[in-house]
Amino acid sequence: CQDSVVRVFDRTQDGVLHSLHGHTAKVFNVSWSALQPHMLMSGSDDTNVHIWDTAQPREAVVLRGHTQNVRALIWHSEIPWMVVTGSWDSTIRVWDYRDQRCLRVVADHHADVYGLGSHPERPFLFASSSRDNTIRQWRLDDIIAELPVSTLVLGDPAEDFGRLLASVSDSMASKPALLAGQASRAIAAQLQRCPDACSRVKLISCFLGSPPDLAEV
Repeated sequence: CQDSVVRVFDRTQDGVLHSLHGHTAKVFNVSWSALQPHMLMSGSDDTNVHIWDTAQPREAVVLRGHTQNVRALIWHSEIPWMVVTGSWDSTIRVWDYRDQRCLRVVADHHADVYGLGSHPERPFLFASSSRDNTIRQWRLDDIIAELPVSTLVLGDPAEDFGRLLASVSDSMASKPALLAGQASRAIAAQLQRCPDACSRVKLISCFLGSPPDLAEV
């Protein structure tokens, strides 16, 4: 709300389940994590992003770095500790919220960033929209570079891809990025049905890297 409070309601009941205090200006947007349904992210005109654990309501994890109103929020669909935010400062920031660390700043837009989107089948490919009248696509290849290397270069692709899968709790505790989403499980199942190694490499490459010229390769 404009009073800077984030409120969680149960629509089947009267009253507020949680009133989350911490922002100092209008809260414009919130987003729930699909991998951790009790985790809530909020963006505010105070330029900060808050990560709330509604299972144990307490002081939020605060992500500081944007210099103007925060409008766009999205959780990574495979890596539970990774979130992406967009601001009126024209930048997009990729965060590891466990230690409030900014992993990457995308500064390609020239005006307010309003929207961020991704698809579970292409979890490292993002789209962003801005008041600069453009929609841009960008990838997280630099952040997850170790994933394609370990699965496409070393050993059997299907077997090595399986080593990248983890539970949400194990992924949260791991420094290298491990995959905890449903789409990666679906890829692992498809790999077992691939007729040859080339097909397995192509499937993994599409999922991890989404290179636009992969079909031509």
